[in-house]
Amino acid sequence: MTRALALLAVLIFASAQAREPAPLPGAEGRVALGMHVQVLEDAGRGLELADVRAPAHAGRFAPVDADPINFGYTRSAWWLRFSLPGGAPPGEELLLEIAFPSIDRIEFYVPEAQPGGETRYWAHIAGDAFPWGAREVRHRNHVFRFPAPVTAGEHTYYVRAVSQGVLTMPVSLWRPGAFAEHDRNAQLVLGLFYGLAAALVLYNLMLLFAVRDSVYLYYVLYATAFCTYLFSFDGLGFQYLWPRSVWAANHVLALALSLTLMFGAQFSRTFLDARRIAPRADMVMRAVIGAGALLAVFSVTGWVLDYGGVLRAISVLGFGAAAVATYAAVRALVLGYRPARYFLLAWAALLAFIALGALRNFALVPTNFATIYGLHIGFALDVLLLSFALGDRINLLRRERAAAEAGALAAQRLLLEATRESERELEQRIAERTAELNSVNERLRAEASERESLMAQLREQEQHLRFMAQHDALTGLPNRLSMQ
Repeated sequence: MTRALALLAVLIFASAQAREPAPLPGAEGRVALGMHVQVLEDAGRGLELADVRAPAHAGRFAPVDADPINFGYTRSAWWLRFSLPGGAPPGEELLLEIAFPSIDRIEFYVPEAQPGGETRYWAHIAGDAFPWGAREVRHRNHVFRFPAPVTAGEHTYYVRAVSQGVLTMPVSLWRPGAFAEHDRNAQLVLGLFYGLAAALVLYNLMLLFAVRDSVYLYYVLYATAFCTYLFSFDGLGFQYLWPRSVWAANHVLALALSLTLMFGAQFSRTFLDARRIAPRADMVMRAVIGAGALLAVFSVTGWVLDYGGVLRAISVLGFGAAAVATYAAVRALVLGYRPARYFLLAWAALLAFIALGALRNFALVPTNFATIYGLHIGFALDVLLLSFALGDRINLLRRERAAAEAGALAAQRLLLEATRESERELEQRIAERTAELNSVNERLRAEASERESLMAQLREQEQHLRFMAQHDALTGLPNRLSMQ
């Protein structure tokens, strides 16, 4: 019975080994190993190389037939196994590239034939859990240099990978010359992308100082956080900004993503005026902002959630925030808010390229420039269209301000005309009243003059009567009454 089980294990081991080996790089200088790799999950992270080579575990290796190999969020250690044919010229070197910078620890085991037919394995260790200077090949991705197999037969190689976040393994075999040329082209593309992103951020930062609108501040913070996330995701942050800080290499990614979520939600609610247009969506986005701030704290301190937990929470919250922001944008567009068009286009472009990258991870779409740099293209279109949206918003505000000023000027003109008309009516009334008063004064003066004339006549008559009473009528001499 024991012999039967041993024979069965040997047969399983032999069938597992019977998979076609990967070819050595040809004229193109590169071979994608995803279709030639077998994988083994080590949930307890306790298996060593000797364990996975033993028949008890060697038969558990299974083909994946995917490029790149994507394990998603996992806490397990994963072993990869592939074979290369011998027969290479002596002294030729090959490069193994794992083009996913945010992997904590990678162990690459290279076989070496020993006298007596035994095989000894040499371990190459890399990952962002080690300082930048400890890398064998100073590259943003994980690159291992090893001699091409010379002796005839198949040579089996093993890779062990562990990470707290998403574990994706785009494994490629390169000739050094082809890899250098590919790296130059990739660096050019990344340089153009980050140059465009920096230009847009600086442009809107200057507009922030000129316009002094808070929505530009949130846009700059959102774009900066997103760009920092991509810079760290591409391995450039570890290479150029914090090469001596293992802590930053393992925490900046989650921190930048948390801040991207927080500032993106704040920018969306401010730009769309969600408090007025969609009050319920505004409440949800406020909650997302608070959650993003907490996740930023957790990603730095390690409280409550570890690195992987923070990334999982961000994935869930990001999906919900995108749905709520899309709803608010559609509602704003229906209500006639024109800048929401560019906002929807920006979100659609970003989400489309994110979905394209996800389909590539599951080998549902081919691997090409658009799928490899899909997140970068989506981000570039996102910030560019959002910049257009901000410009359209400024134009809309200017038109509304001009319309308000024109209305105010029209109201002022109407008020001025009404005032002038009132003044004319008042002047006319004053003139009429003055004329009436002058007429009355003339009548009064005539009556007064008449009264004075009558009084003078009365005085003359009184004096004449008195003279007649006191003088003789014939002689004109004073009479007895005058004497008395």
